[in-house]
Amino acid sequence: MSDGNYICSIGIMEELDGTSPADKSVLAYIYDKGSKTIGKILNRDTTSTSGKIRRQSMTINGKVQEVIMVSAKMMNTYPFHDKTRATVTDENVIYNLNEQYQLDSLYIFNLGEYAPTPETQSQMLNFDIDVITNIMTGLESDNQIFLWLNLRGLYKKYISPVTTGAGTVATTLVYGYFDKKKGETIIMKEPSEGMMGFKDDLKGGPPFWPKSITSDGKYMVGYIDAIKFITYAEDNDCPENIKKMAGNINENDNPIAILVKLK
Repeated sequence: MSDGNYICSIGIMEELDGTSPADKSVLAYIYDKGSKTIGKILNRDTTSTSGKIRRQSMTINGKVQEVIMVSAKMMNTYPFHDKTRATVTDENVIYNLNEQYQLDSLYIFNLGEYAPTPETQSQMLNFDIDVITNIMTGLESDNQIFLWLNLRGLYKKYISPVTTGAGTVATTLVYGYFDKKKGETIIMKEPSEGMMGFKDDLKGGPPFWPKSITSDGKYMVGYIDAIKFITYAEDNDCPENIKKMAGNINENDNPIAILVKLK
């Protein structure tokens, strides 16, 4: 945090027997520079299904098997100017940490008929249900908050491929942003199948998604691996300057940094 203190988030989750060693009333502890506890951030919802053991049947290699799933209830933070913002698992709220180290609701996302219920939250592996889960963020500018959302069964057009250690799997995770001035949330369609982000309609390059924002708040910073840049230039009708740039690098080069000026 800007005052030199720091936050230690607590993962609230149950054991297999339904008990929990964690104090469910506390989300995080505040420590000073000398590692002395100076405050607690309290858990507003101790009845949440987050952190509970879920037993669910699913088909694996053609056989129906029972699996045990658990999602820890955690608080994640990110800086915005000299402030500390926070999100909490499954709460769909962006909080601001006040001077007393407690959470003030700043932005509340109303999901209406697509909000998770205890019944749908028990179906963590069902990607066909029409609910929106896991609204996440870690990046904010003066005018926008950049979001990740899981649309599950609402994501009809594309199923984005994600490469993991187990291979390539499908995901219904999408990007979006909240426009602070208009009070609107925009869910973004993939500008290119399998690639998410903002379409580069100025220079014709690959889609862009910010990884950070400069300290003066003027620029978004992103990057793309060299091999992905080369592949995009080869597979798409790109302007000559993009193709020329792709031709001057090889797949083992360092990632390409991208700067985008914020309005």
